[in-house]
Amino acid sequence: MSFTGTNNMAIPTKNRLKYFYDASFEAIFLSRKGICLDQNKAASSMFGYSKEEAIGKPGTDWIAPEDRETVKKNISDGYTSPYEVRALRKDGTTFPAQIQGSLINDGEDRLRVTALRDISQLKQALDSLEKEKEKYKILMENANDAIYIAQDGLIKFANPKTFELYGYPETILQKIPIIQLMHPEDRDRIFANYEKRIRGENFPSTHVFRALNKKNKTIWVQSNAVRIIWEGKNAVLVCIRDISRIKELEEKLKKAEKMELIGIVAGGVAHDLNNILSGLVSYPELLLLQLEKDNPLRESISFMHGSGLQAADIVQDLLALSRRGVYQTSIVNLNKVVHAYFRSSAHLRLEREFPGISFQTSLEDELLNLKGSESHISKIIMNLVMNAVESMDKKGRVTVETFNLSLDQSIQVDQPISGHDEIKEGEYVILRVSDNGEGIKKPDINKIFEPFYTKKQMGRSGSGLGLSVVWNTVRDHQGYIQVFSEKHEGTRFDIYFPGTRDMPKKNLDDFQLESFHGNNETILVIDDNKRQRKITQECLTILGYIPFAVDSGEKALLFLKTQPVDLIILDMKMNPGMDGLETYKKVLKINPAQKTVIVSGLPETQQVKEALDMGVGQYIKKPYTIEKFAVALKKELNSEV
Repeated sequence: MSFTGTNNMAIPTKNRLKYFYDASFEAIFLSRKGICLDQNKAASSMFGYSKEEAIGKPGTDWIAPEDRETVKKNISDGYTSPYEVRALRKDGTTFPAQIQGSLINDGEDRLRVTALRDISQLKQALDSLEKEKEKYKILMENANDAIYIAQDGLIKFANPKTFELYGYPETILQKIPIIQLMHPEDRDRIFANYEKRIRGENFPSTHVFRALNKKNKTIWVQSNAVRIIWEGKNAVLVCIRDISRIKELEEKLKKAEKMELIGIVAGGVAHDLNNILSGLVSYPELLLLQLEKDNPLRESISFMHGSGLQAADIVQDLLALSRRGVYQTSIVNLNKVVHAYFRSSAHLRLEREFPGISFQTSLEDELLNLKGSESHISKIIMNLVMNAVESMDKKGRVTVETFNLSLDQSIQVDQPISGHDEIKEGEYVILRVSDNGEGIKKPDINKIFEPFYTKKQMGRSGSGLGLSVVWNTVRDHQGYIQVFSEKHEGTRFDIYFPGTRDMPKKNLDDFQLESFHGNNETILVIDDNKRQRKITQECLTILGYIPFAVDSGEKALLFLKTQPVDLIILDMKMNPGMDGLETYKKVLKINPAQKTVIVSGLPETQQVKEALDMGVGQYIKKPYTIEKFAVALKKELNSEV
């Protein structure tokens, strides 16, 4: 290529080089033995020295002091590649520069040509880029969601949360096809969506599916995805959020709603059903009290009485299941409850029915007490033992153990059956019921406490409510449940009750009717159910009291204004008119010291609690036995006002 002017005359080579020299945007210096011989216009503009000022100056005068030794060394070593320095202007300011030099021969003379470029703007651009990269790095590394780029069916780039979610290191995760990170039942659907996204098809970007981590654990996730271009090819940017906890809460909500529905049904029938059952429980008991021990009718009547009690237990199971039942707590020794259960007719009947099964106990002598309901804890033991028995094929071993456990710190629950992910620190009384039966399949462990879930007959009532009652009762006692089971090796239930060092009060001796006989005290029965009033009056007469009865709260107030009584027996639900709580409040205005026993077949707790807080001494649930009835009356009549 030749360079020509307007008159087609060739530009001399020397002039041509001069044009290049002065037209360069870089500062160019010509030096001999480190002394400047010449500089171009860009150098004058960049550093502020005129050509006359520059000629004769040492070349290092254009270099900041901190970099001069580096420059001298590079010149001495014949270094010709570009490198960075701080350049020094005439006014003393410095700027970042890139410098490169080389030697040329001018006849016998050796000269150095040095080019220097101002890289201030480049540095600023790089700094800005680094700051932007740092922002995105902070965003990606601290995002609470897994974010990755998928291309060709693989993860090409991912943030740390992705590796945490799936449990694989980066080098391994990027080699695993993304389809293998999905639950088998969801793979076809989600991978088809991925391919549609790659093709650019328009459809919803948010999906919920199950992922699998390194331990093959199922993780519920919500994904949002958009198509992008990554390294020149179509790819998908995916944001994954772990929603396992949300799914768990949804399941708990469904369970709570199921419990609430059962509670509504139970509450709707409990009052009327318990009134009906009162006749099946109380009348046979009254007859048994009047029959001789050798009377042939005793066995049949006892069977009727037992059937009534079983029916009443089913109603109470429903109320406990709905978590709306009421029971009063006391200081309980778990060992005594275990001993009482093994002496009970229910367990003795179980031993007769399953002679091939042995029952063992191992109870800690210095066991802490717990605060709760003795009858409900006994039902826990009964249901767990029954469940263990039914897990075995007529032969085996059931062991009931108790011991103290002190936790200095919270522990994680392997199977969070009790609705908690951890057991809090503290002192606990442990009830352990184990068997060497068939065991429970792992998928079924979280289902065994659901109402009516049963592959075998579970619970004493055979209604499928036994373990559900256990679950709810343990929660009512602020306790925890852990279940351990292996196929063909058996199952172990560990129940954690918060321990206490308080001591139980002395209980009354075993029931003897004569010990609880009245002394002609007057008692007013207030109940809207005619059958219930009749049963209660007959029981009171047999127990040596003088009964009166009215069918409403309004009539009770009129009666008490003219005829005081020693005690009132008050039903909590009466229709129409005033209920039991409202009646009691107005009775207190007539006689603030009125002794009262409340009875109810209702599941509602608030009214009963409020009445107890206001001064009611005793509360018994319908249907009740003569023993419970007599004890409650005697306790209230003997109590101090």
